Amino acid sequence: MKINTEIVKESARFVSDYLSRNLDSKFVYHNLSHTTYVVKTVDILCAAMNVNNHQKKMLLVAAWFHDVGYTQQLDHHEMVGATVAEKFLAEKNIDKEDIEVVTSCILSTHCPQKPIERLQQILCDADMMHLSDKAFMDASVLLRKEWELTRDRKYSDEEWYDLNIQFVSSHQYHTSFGIKNFESHKNKNLKRLSSKLEEITKSKARDNGTKPVPDIKPKKNKERLERGVETLFRTASSNHMRLSGMADNKAHILLTLTPLSFQLFCQFLPRK
Repeated sequence: MKINTEIVKESARFVSDYLSRNLDSKFVYHNLSHTTYVVKTVDILCAAMNVNNHQKKMLLVAAWFHDVGYTQQLDHHEMVGATVAEKFLAEKNIDKEDIEVVTSCILSTHCPQKPIERLQQILCDADMMHLSDKAFMDASVLLRKEWELTRDRKYSDEEWYDLNIQFVSSHQYHTSFGIKNFESHKNKNLKRLSSKLEEITKSKARDNGTKPVPDIKPKKNKERLERGVETLFRTASSNHMRLSGMADNKAHILLTLTPLSFQLFCQFLPRK
């Protein structure tokens, strides 16, 4: 049997319950809120990139399962997630070919991401969409707290901003759509990080009575996004902040988005 709409809904219910029961509360970033954010972003990207219906359903299932491995281990959690997804789908008598696509997509999200197939690239771009989101700084705060709680890694503000600058600078989107439309927003967030680090550097210099070393600011990206892409980010950003308290009740609603609903979002949201 091929993955169908009912399997996607059952995946949503299974993962929502699985994470609620098994995920440690210390995971303040990689939790059900993040998972539903990635699911919604996959749905939006599939609509924008004209992914066929069956491939979209496989991607949605992979998005639901991509971080369930955090319930068992930190490093290489993708392997656990792929195993849980494989067992779940096998029990539903899903075709081996579909299961292989789902597990390969989950495994491709391991950092540093090196997706090969188009569906893998879409899931990886969705997983890292927060780098281009207006709520990026809020997500960064949650990730920092999570690392303190789960990995016992504590960073000064200077160390944290520097680490984020290195990561964002080295990251690249993999789909042609992502490269064209999301890089400029990511560069804006990179500039925000650099500004924060520069403020800290200047403050320390004033305290030490020395002249601050000027930071090399990222090159301004002048590329303007189309109205539809701007709408995508407004939608993804606002929903990311709401989902943490409403994820269990709205998980199945996220799966009903269609290309038509995506167009309606664009129609009714105000232009900048």
